[in-house]
Amino acid sequence: MAKTAAKLDETTFAAQLGYAASFFYQSSELKSLLKQAVKEGWSTDRFKGKFMATSWYRTHQQNERQFNELEKRDPATASAQIAAQKAKLADQFSQAGIQVNEARLNQIARLSLVYGSTNEQIQDMIGAEFKYTPGETAGAVADTETQIRSLARDYGVNASPDQLSDWIGGVISGEFTVQSLQDFVRDMARSKYMGYQKQIDAGMTVRDIASPYLNSYARILETDAQNVNVEDPLVQKALQGSMDKQGQVVPQTVYEFEKTLRKDPRWLKTQNAHDDMTNLALRIGQDFGLVG
Repeated sequence: MAKTAAKLDETTFAAQLGYAASFFYQSSELKSLLKQAVKEGWSTDRFKGKFMATSWYRTHQQNERQFNELEKRDPATASAQIAAQKAKLADQFSQAGIQVNEARLNQIARLSLVYGSTNEQIQDMIGAEFKYTPGETAGAVADTETQIRSLARDYGVNASPDQLSDWIGGVISGEFTVQSLQDFVRDMARSKYMGYQKQIDAGMTVRDIASPYLNSYARILETDAQNVNVEDPLVQKALQGSMDKQGQVVPQTVYEFEKTLRKDPRWLKTQNAHDDMTNLALRIGQDFGLVG
């Protein structure tokens, strides 16, 4: 009896078919087919029939026949080609900072030869093997993560681990670039900080806009400016503002923000709070003639 895809994930179902899931990710047509099969619980036989009817499969049939024939006619040469492709892929995975086990690497190497995968398609297959684990990235993945985290911070956007995984994986696979991602993050910021849409459209980052608030925060609460960030709840409240009577979002002014900071319990522990209270006491004493 044919196995079904019910209650299986894409990786497990692809393995039942004798493939790595990443193989199907090299083509949007195959990727959609795999997702549909898993979602609807297809049997492996049904999937194979649908797979062989795809445009992708029909255009790659000749290469498949040729390589299968080579494996039967000259297995040594076929093995040598697989080994060479495997070494090439191992280097690409290493540079990308993506770990893949020996069996999967061998599988991807052979399939890329069987179907004559292009460099772009191989890059998609490599990107599909990416699994994001915070704090454990390396190589190009780590560089990409740093760029994306910096981008999110600059625009005051909180990215969940799942969101980061999607963004990093998309850049690594070539689905989009950090530059195109910046346009998306900028749109997110426009929706989040509605009172500053014009400034964001003009090319300012949220961190640029927040600079006066961050400086006031560091000065009034007497903390290192390097430790103050846009994600701080008080800064967020100031930037996102509130709705006025006309239904427009109005951010806090810096003056209003500084008043808020002086209501924070941390302010009472600062030197400037002590100085302010000392000066106030002095003025009161002068007003009542108690201090000359």
